[in-house]
Amino acid sequence: MRWRATLPGCAARDASRFPNDRAGIGAGVTSEHPSRGGAAGIPPASPPQRVRLPVNIHRWEHISFLHWPFEPAQVARLLPAELTPHTWDGAAWVGVTPFFITVRPPGMPFTPPGWAFPETNVRTYVTGPDGRQGVWFLHMEVTALWFVVTMRAFGLPYVRRRMSVEILGDRNVYVSQPRDVGGHRIVVRPGDALQPPSGGPFERFLTARWGAYHRRGPLLVHTPVDHPPWPLRRG
Repeated sequence: MRWRATLPGCAARDASRFPNDRAGIGAGVTSEHPSRGGAAGIPPASPPQRVRLPVNIHRWEHISFLHWPFEPAQVARLLPAELTPHTWDGAAWVGVTPFFITVRPPGMPFTPPGWAFPETNVRTYVTGPDGRQGVWFLHMEVTALWFVVTMRAFGLPYVRRRMSVEILGDRNVYVSQPRDVGGHRIVVRPGDALQPPSGGPFERFLTARWGAYHRRGPLLVHTPVDHPPWPLRRG
């Protein structure tokens, strides 16, 4: 066990956290072959391909990763038939990832009003029918209605919530308030920086993900992602 973090009602295990540094993320189209992972299917620390025609550009701040292991068969029931859980140490891993996101279209030098907001997503890691690795999003929350409508049109499971991200002294506090049931209050206290900054093989397995799968109607789509390696801290 490398880190310990706590969520209400959950026994948390193996959470990694970024410092308050910012990272630019581009998602879109690439003309190069996406990665299928290195030794034992471990993703590379740096993106294996550049996104040459980004659809949008993100800036993620104050982001944390919290992860739990599950039986692969449990997670497989939540996936399309074409995808299989990508496992580590015999387990499929489900992550809760809260952060603050800023979005802008390519070529726009400023962020439009209403294009910066909190987000939390629930994700797992998968292998596609041709061996490509990726993220499969199980649930995604933001405050911006326009973003929910746009991303749901692309097959991503976004819902609108009242949310906040606050930095209170040495803690990051993430809150989501649903209209009915559920919600979360996540508190993460940053620790020491990892060496190397991107972590070892297990940390890369959880955080160095260079593509995401989603449904667009009957089609299973793989979207490549391009950003600098995450500088990780214990949490």
